Parts: sequence; C-alpha cells; structure tokens
Amino acid sequence: MRRTFPLSSLLLCLLLPAPVLHAECNVPRELSIAWTQGAADLEWHAHYKESRWRVEIAADCAFSELLCTAEVESAHYTYFHDDLGVRSAFFRVYGIEATAAGDVIPIEDFECDYSMTSWGEEDQEPRAWDFDSDEVYHGERSLRLFGNTVKSQPFCSDSLGLNTVYRVAARCSDTADRQMIGFADSSNVLWYVLWGTLGGYPDSPGQGLQETVTTYQGWFPRNEWAEILLPVGKDWAGKYGYYPVLSTILWANECDTNDGEVRFDQLCDVTGQQSSCPLVEPAADDLEVVVDSVRVRLWNTTPSDSVTHVWTTSLGQCITGDDVQLMVPVSPAQRVILCAYAENGASSVSQAIDLPGTSGEANDDYYLGFGGDVMTARWYETSGFISNFGVDSIYAGVRPFFESMDLMMVNLECPYTNASVHHPTKSIYFKANPANLVGVRNAGIDYVTLANNHAFDYLLPGMLETMSGLDTLGVIHNGCGRNEAEALRPVVLGTKGRLFGLVAMSDRTGNYNNYQPYLDAGASRPGFALWSRANMLASIPDLREKVDVLIVQVHSGNEYSSAPTLRQMAEFEDEDFPFDPNLRGLLPTRELLPGDSERRIRQEAIDMGADLVITHHPHILQGVECYNGGLIAHSLGNLIMDLSYAETQVTAVLEVNSRQPAGNAFAEPYRITPVFIRNNLPVILQGGQAQGVMRHIARMSWEGFDTSVLLGYDYAASEAANWCWALPAGIYCETLVVNPATVNLEFVQEEESWISAPVFFPEGNAEDLDLSNLPDSIEVRFGRDLEWWGNMEDEGFVTWDMNSENEEFTDAQAYHGERSLYHHIGAGYVATYFVNRWPVDGTAQYTLAGWIKTDTASAASVEMRWYNHRTDGSPFATQATDDLTGTNDWTYCWKNLDSQPGATFYQLRLMTESASSSAEAWYDDVQLIEWDEWQTPATDVVYMPVGGDWHVVQFRYGQQLINATVQMSSAYFTTEESD
Repeated sequence: MRRTFPLSSLLLCLLLPAPVLHAECNVPRELSIAWTQGAADLEWHAHYKESRWRVEIAADCAFSELLCTAEVESAHYTYFHDDLGVRSAFFRVYGIEATAAGDVIPIEDFECDYSMTSWGEEDQEPRAWDFDSDEVYHGERSLRLFGNTVKSQPFCSDSLGLNTVYRVAARCSDTADRQMIGFADSSNVLWYVLWGTLGGYPDSPGQGLQETVTTYQGWFPRNEWAEILLPVGKDWAGKYGYYPVLSTILWANECDTNDGEVRFDQLCDVTGQQSSCPLVEPAADDLEVVVDSVRVRLWNTTPSDSVTHVWTTSLGQCITGDDVQLMVPVSPAQRVILCAYAENGASSVSQAIDLPGTSGEANDDYYLGFGGDVMTARWYETSGFISNFGVDSIYAGVRPFFESMDLMMVNLECPYTNASVHHPTKSIYFKANPANLVGVRNAGIDYVTLANNHAFDYLLPGMLETMSGLDTLGVIHNGCGRNEAEALRPVVLGTKGRLFGLVAMSDRTGNYNNYQPYLDAGASRPGFALWSRANMLASIPDLREKVDVLIVQVHSGNEYSSAPTLRQMAEFEDEDFPFDPNLRGLLPTRELLPGDSERRIRQEAIDMGADLVITHHPHILQGVECYNGGLIAHSLGNLIMDLSYAETQVTAVLEVNSRQPAGNAFAEPYRITPVFIRNNLPVILQGGQAQGVMRHIARMSWEGFDTSVLLGYDYAASEAANWCWALPAGIYCETLVVNPATVNLEFVQEEESWISAPVFFPEGNAEDLDLSNLPDSIEVRFGRDLEWWGNMEDEGFVTWDMNSENEEFTDAQAYHGERSLYHHIGAGYVATYFVNRWPVDGTAQYTLAGWIKTDTASAASVEMRWYNHRTDGSPFATQATDDLTGTNDWTYCWKNLDSQPGATFYQLRLMTESASSSAEAWYDDVQLIEWDEWQTPATDVVYMPVGGDWHVVQFRYGQQLINATVQMSSAYFTTEESD
C-alpha cells in the first residue's frame, strides 16, 4: 500500500494498524510511503537543486525528541520501525546540500513512482505512457510515451538566466508528428521538437511568437539515446523577452497524423558544466624601434589550453598565437583587439588596447563594400565557363569596385567541397569545386558570411571543407560551425585605424519546407547561426562596446519579394526556385508593404548596437532604411548567380565610408551603385540605366522606410553619376540644381477630359513643379518610368531579344543619346521582344510610350503584352500605341492603358510591318510609366518629396488648353566640392 502526500504539510506515520501520512519540508515536492511488514519505504520527488537530504523521525509532531536521523544521496529511505520499538512516528525530509557550481544538477530521472497529469486538451490518450525499465539511459527507469499524449509534472526552478542550459536524454523508436520536451511558467510555454514528421512555417522572423524550437528536429538518429542540450534561458528570453521561473515540465508524443514512440530520461541542469568563454586579458609591450616601425609583443595574460588567439590591429594586420610579435608603423596610433576561440566553439573578444610605440591620429577615410549572394556553382562549372575563361573572369565586371574598397564583404551562397553526400531532404542543393574558391580571394573579397540556407547542402563535411578552404586563402568568415557557439562567433577586421566587428545569422532553417534535418545550429548540432532575438541578445550588445563599427550580416526574407513581409503564407514553399514561379513574391499580402516582423527584428539589431544590418536571400533588390543612426539594407539581391528571372538580375553594391562632408550635420551618406547580372556575370550599370535602377531603389526606400535616396553628381566628370546616396528623410547635402525647364503642354481628348502627354522632369531628383500658368482646378498625377533599359544605350543592361538579321542597335540614328534600335525589312513584319517577362501590378494605371522614326512603314508601334504566368501561355491582354505609318521623323507615340486586374507579368514588343519591298523603323526612349492617383494641387507650386522616384507628370482638364506651359526643376546631389 502506497500513499502520496505533498511535502508542504507535516508527515505523521501511525505504523499500526495503518499509516496516516503527513510531512513537512522546505520545497514543493511529493513524498510517498509504502507500508510493508516491519518497514516504511519513503520516496520523494527530489528538488532539482539538491543532491543530499536529511530524514528526521520523531515521536511527536513538534520534533522535540528525535528518534532517528539519516542523510541520504537518493530520494529514497526505508524506516524499520522495530528498531525503535515504537508504534507511531512523525517524518520530516528536507534538502541539506546544494550541488556545487560546475556539477550536474538533477531535475528528473523517473526513478520515483508518481502520477503524470494531462496537459490541457492536447492529451488525447491520457493512459498512453508508463515508466519503462527495458530501455533506460541512466538508472533503472525511463519515461515512455507510446500514444497521442502530452503529460506534465510540477517543477519549481529558480529564475532562469541567459546562460541557463538543461540537458535531456531521449530516444525515438518510431517518429510521430512531434516528439518534444517543453517548459512552462504561468504565462508561456517553450517546446523543443526533437523528432517529428511534420514541419511548420515560422510565423515571424526572429523565431518570436512561436512556441517551438525546431533546431534538433530530424538531426538525431532513431533507436539511439541522445544527450541533447537545451539553452532554455537564452531561448526563452529571445522569444518572450524575460527570464521565467518555470512551474511545469512537459513531455509530448503528438500522434494526430503519424503514430510513434519516444523515451525520455535524466533531465538535468548543466549550466555550471558548460564551458565558459575563454579569458582574455591582452597585454602589449614595445621591444625595439626599427626606422619608422616598432616591434611589439602581444600576449594574453590569462591563456588557456585548446584556445586559438587571433590579434587584429586597427590598420588591418592579423596574427595568430597566444604570445606573438609583430612590426607596426609608429604612426599613426594603433589599437589591437584579441579574439579567443576555444575548440568547443566558445569565444571571447577583448577590449581593444593601445599599441605601445605608436602615436599620431589615424584620420584616413575608410571604405567598406557590401554585395549580395555569390554562387559560382551550377552554370559556372557545367557550362564550361570556368574551364574556358578561368574563375577570375566571373568577377571581372565588379573587381574594380571590390579593389577600391578597404574591406569588401559578400554572402557566399554555396559550399566548396568534394563531399558526395548531400542533404537528404532538400530539393535544391549544390556545391562548387574547391579549387574555384581562390576566385573569392583574387576578386578582392576580404570577408564572407556562411550563414545561409546552402552552407549545409553537403552536411558537416561540406561545411567544414569550405571553412578550411577559406582559412587557407586568408578570407575571413563566420556564421556557421560545428555547434551554435561556433556558428555565433564574432570576427573583427581592421583598416584605416578602425576596428569592425561582424556577426552573421540566418533564419532560412528549411522548416517551412520540412527539410529535415533543419539547417540551423544548436548546442548539440552543427549548422548556421540562427537569426533570432535570443542570439542577437547573446552576441550584439557585448561586441558593441569593443569595436568602432558593428556589422550584422543576415540571410533572411522571402525569396522574390520586393520588401520585408509578414511570414503568414504557410501554403507557399520558399527555396531558390519556387514551385509556382507565377505567384512567388507577387501576391500583395506577401510583398507590397513591409511587415512588422522582418523589418522590426532588423531594427532591433540596430537598437541593440549594430551600425549596419546587411540582408540577403530574397534574390531581389529591396530598399534601404536609415534607422536610429544606422543603416538597414533590406536585400542587396544577387551579385553572382545564375538565376534567370528578370527581377533577380538587377542588383546593387553598397558602399559605406567615413567621410563627413563639411558644413553638413548628418552622418556619412551610404552610396549605392547599381549592378546588372548580364549573362550570369555582374557588370556596373551606367547612365540612364543606372538612374532607372537608382530611382527604383529610391521608391522602395521612400515608400517603405521613410529614407531618401538621392541621385549623385560627379563634379570631376561634370555629369550625372552612376551611384546614389541613402540619407535619413529630411536630411540634405549640397546640391547642383538643374536649371528650371519650361515645357509646352499638348493635350489630347480622352473620353470627356483633355489629357496631356507625359511630361518628364529634367534629369536628376524632381524638386518642384510651378503650376501658376495653369487653371486652379487642373488635375495632376505623378509617375515613374519603369523602363530602365528603354533608352537603347550600351550601359550594361541587355533585355531586348534581337534574334534575326532584321533587328539591331545602330548609332546612325538616335532621338536621344548615341543609338537606337533599328528594324529593316521587306514585305512582312519584324518584332523585338523583351528577353524576359517582368512583374507588374495589373491594377495600376500605366502609359506606354516611345519615340519612333519610320521610312515607308505600314505600321510601327510599341506593344504591351500582359500575362498571368511568367513563362507559359498566351497574353492575358494586349495594348499598343497607335500605329505610326508611312515616313515620319522622330515622333512621340503614347497611349494611356486600361488596367488589367489579374495580370502579374508584362512583356514589351517593338513591332514594324511593311506591305512593300522595304521599310525601316527606329525606336528610342521606350517608356512604361506607372502613375499615382489624380489629384488637384492646393498651391501653385508643388514641391516633390526629396528622395522619391517621381520624375514624370501628366495633366487632366475639362477642356482643351492652348499654349499652356509648366515650369519644373530637378537637382542632382553631391558631397563633393566644386573647383
């Protein structure tokens, strides 16, 4: 007979004829007494912080006369009453010794009999559990869950801290939907999924507002006991923003879809057993001066075994060793910082110290360059390009930019490995020849982040070989590792007297596609550093105080989306190639407005201390955001990639520099240079094509993030530059104002109104529009030209598919610039299409336009074809400018188009027909203008928002206007002084 009572009461045991039980103790636990002939067998549920207990037996409830005391190291004691010669006794049990720091603290080992309770409505089969003695990890019993059951037991922890780590032993026989261990306080619950057939789509970046941690799901083999580390303190704080006092332990075997069986054993607190970060106390001493250099000795005053010491100076010298010497210039003054990396993954970064023997100010400007995704596998190797032209040829178009930077940084999007075993469930995996990794170094790239969804394509061997290859080449990297601690390691780079700290993370775990094992690292498994609030808290604030500039590289966001999005579309997959390319990134709920989730967690990184948050993964260029003194590049898109989608080929590189323009009270501007991936190779865009992409960036940055992007002017070349600046809204720099232009308006009748042809502002940023010569009630609408490539110039962009002898570019005729697109045919027709279809909003208002010159043509026009599919199918609708017939000098042909709800892609076509033996046509400055809504200005002068992309205007009035004119002005912006 066994009776159980809570030990918060007094235990009274009357040995004959039957026991009546009460107890007293200092912590909540259950005590049970089993009565046998001549003995009382006591067991209690041990408090997890205690390893020794004192058992007291007394003849009275006041314990004034002790009959017996005992000290035991297990939660069990047998009292033989005949030894004492009494018929009744009172019992009291309490812990007398806490486990020493560094020891394992038992929480639960299932050696005592007690009941598990059901966890709410989740427990579908309450009896589908038992204590099993056949399969145990430690001791005599384990907990076995064999049906659809979720059990709970009471638990009283101290308040968790950032470094609190538990460890559990678990063994899966058959995989159920989810097999988990969980922890709860009075408000929230945190689940760790250890095995499971079902994946899930994260409901927000940063893994917040989501109860499950899926890091280990699919990683550990079945039918083997696994010791699994659970960083509950860090994970709880990251998800819920506080450190809890836990009240409940949960054990789950969810079997709604798939049946399974799992065992748990020996849950412990192992916080004290976790290896602490290496101690770093750097010291320096000068040994001798040699001409204009000084020999310096550097050493760690608290060295540790199995620790790698990396010393980085603020002028960029880097040397490894715990006691080293190096030669440094005596001027300017320098600092050095020590990064210590332990074999188990733990790391520490010291405070920077001054180098003795150096003096003077380090005031040189620094230039940091950032690019997006770099991937030189697939086409680059299988097409023979590398074997025919060499790996360095891939980078030729952007190498001058790379080499002009003091530090150049990109995301390395594939493993370089000879490993042959790929990830077992990922649908897309690739690798590059390790010999081709040298191209990264030769291109002038100093740092790569490996925190991305392809670093683990060839599992741990592929990841380690890539890391080793980069180490051999001297290319700095971080973001993945053999465990989470190693993946989260920061690195420090130095140049021009400053120290730059970098951390790298990703949230593309593969959970959304159920790619098991998932890709993020855990305390007990390799992978990339997870982009989570928990890991941000564990890495950013500490590094902030030790470096001059803190950079966070993050691989995050929905692919093929033009803005940060809410993560709520579970029915959509998300990988390098979508299962439905027509819908990827084009639904308004996914892409049109930035969500609070992805955008907010990037802002939080700035709030924690980051100066720059550099994002990649969407494969599409997104806007930039000046926020709280820092910059967020929401996606730099691709840099080197063989994707064929049109919108993935337009991208940019970012420059951050230390220049402070004289007389301007703002932090340094962020310079953006547009790039086009032409035939899979990146080239810097020039001229009008560059300006088109810059205006596109300006629109996304202004509308999404209240950030101004201003077109630049190069004083030295006396022309518009191919780069722009990002500045906080309302901040301006010196301007070179283009003289105001006076434009004559020509109106045509459209239904009951008269509408002007589109009117373009002078080149530059539109500044103001003077309407004083127009009627007060005139309507106006502002727009932007989407055709970055319509000027037909050779500026880096190629989108026209000229595949016959009847079509070509020519410099013999041009309306504007140096060349036009030329058709020459006999009887029949010739049509020049875009190479690709481009995304479009079918609900918006557009004007199709272009300059056309003809010679004896039957018809010449610019045609707009609407599609609801990226590659297949007939046009959803077709509209065109009115035909230009016969022989005509350059003529501006334009047509306002009807909206086409349901259309998601468009393709332009230049069409020339001839009924005679010969006809010619030339096309230039082809435009597709997207409009905002009509409005009636309230003032005579309309001032344009600085930093937006509006540069076209159209007017509407109720009657014909004769000799109407409008004045408008634009400006280029610069921080350079004119001569």
